[in-house]
Amino acid sequence: NGAGDIAAAALGSGAIDNGEIHIRIGTCGGIGGHFRQRKIDLPHYAGCIGSVFPEEYFLAIAHQENAGLCLSHLKSTLFDPGDTDYSFKHLDELAADVPAGSEGLIFTPWLSGERTPLNDTAVRGGFFNLGLNQKRGHWVRAILEGVAYNTRWGLEVIENMYQKVPAVNFVGGGANSKLWAQIMADVTGHEIRQVADPQESSAKGIGLLASHSLGYLKNIRDIKKYIPIQTTYQPDAQNHQRYNRLFREFKNLYQQNRSWHHRMNQY
Repeated sequence: NGAGDIAAAALGSGAIDNGEIHIRIGTCGGIGGHFRQRKIDLPHYAGCIGSVFPEEYFLAIAHQENAGLCLSHLKSTLFDPGDTDYSFKHLDELAADVPAGSEGLIFTPWLSGERTPLNDTAVRGGFFNLGLNQKRGHWVRAILEGVAYNTRWGLEVIENMYQKVPAVNFVGGGANSKLWAQIMADVTGHEIRQVADPQESSAKGIGLLASHSLGYLKNIRDIKKYIPIQTTYQPDAQNHQRYNRLFREFKNLYQQNRSWHHRMNQY
């Protein structure tokens, strides 16, 4: 009957050849890639599902529970919902005025547990190292960075299962943000290719699949022609070095607080 949402988004990302990977930041998020060999990583909750190329590729996925939801949750709870100034665009502007690393503020995006890379239902999110020097823009940027750290961790899982890649395509509503795209590049150290109209990747994917199935699109490889790359972002070397240190601390936060989360959230 076509494809599910994740497989459709993978097609709509344009990363459809063997070994190509995309990042998806919607309400939830994750990493996906088409590969000829089926592999799994049970400890990190990563594996393969069927792709839209059933006789050729598997779709490797590292699904993450909370991505854009973290930002929308902040917007709806910490900002006045009646204040139209606090659009997502305005939140980007607040975050852009904060230096990379949010002056040491780290956000963990595990608001309802996490699948990849933690496979942990008890863990929860939070702000760590919050100080009086940090304002609203720091909170926003820390969320963008925290989701990016988690994405990098999931990307490492997929790359360790298969192979390193120099660039990834970026789709989902979060990919509308130029700032988030640059943060993704700086955190991961990868070239980030922002797909045009990234929020419509699933709809485009399923529409193009239908076009192929009905015979309007003769070769499924021609799908790439209809999924242009809007902007390409290169990692900033100085920011990447700073994020490398903070990424290690992001991982440490999970290890150091895991037992506490389990005591607090096991009922």
